[in-house]
Amino acid sequence: NMPRTYTNEPASPCAEGGNGFKGLTKREHFAITILNGLLANGGWERIEDATGYAVRAADKLVTDLNEILP
Repeated sequence: NMPRTYTNEPASPCAEGGNGFKGLTKREHFAITILNGLLANGGWERIEDATGYAVRAADKLVTDLNEILP
């Protein structure tokens, strides 16, 4: 069985002195990657529209990843 994906898990885990993890969450990593693609493609009049779409798409990606798990 594949492990579930959680939005607040670290994207690239790196232990930080026993205080948990430092860095981006999976949700943030997915949103940044999606936003890069959106902005490279152009067509967005307002950055707020692109960032909002990227966050919603990242959340949908996590949901879909978890739905396909056995």
